[in-house]
Amino acid sequence: RSDSLFGQHNTGFGGKRKGSRATKGDDYQTETTISLDEAFAGCTRQVNLENQTLNLKLKPGIADGQILKMKEKGGPSRSGGPAGDLFITVYVQKHPRYERKGNDLYFDAPLDAFTAIIGGKLPVQTIDKTLNINIPAGTDSDKTFRLKEMGMPKYDDPTQRGDSYVRVYITTPKNLTPEQKESIARIVQAK
Repeated sequence: RSDSLFGQHNTGFGGKRKGSRATKGDDYQTETTISLDEAFAGCTRQVNLENQTLNLKLKPGIADGQILKMKEKGGPSRSGGPAGDLFITVYVQKHPRYERKGNDLYFDAPLDAFTAIIGGKLPVQTIDKTLNINIPAGTDSDKTFRLKEMGMPKYDDPTQRGDSYVRVYITTPKNLTPEQKESIARIVQAK
């Protein structure tokens, strides 16, 4: 958006100046949209503006709605001053699986009833790898487990990461054999 003063000359109070001061060109604004995976890893986007193509390098961990500034990539000055700046708003699309809050990611994972009862390992897919998490015996549905430093990279220091939080929901087995059903029935009747 251009400032209404750009391109005008300041004449002072009541008299003309001996030379006009060079004014900065107009600032431009644009936007781009990336996926959460691209925000995680970083990416490059091309921005087409006023017959020029600019390569915009986005660092890992960029936030939804973050505004980046490209100095002197805006409109040219009409009086020999520096070009204006370009401001790019970056939008990160919502992910079907992960919800982002700051640098932390939240997601759900199914947990079979047997593992919930007796405990064991549950493989879960984080944004960049599969992990096996320990499930204690007697785990209830909606229990949340913290996966330290398995979230988004921090924008100013990508070596640091937020956390992931996985909430388990218990599923019941669907394809039991008659013998398995009989075993479960005996356990239920015994309690």
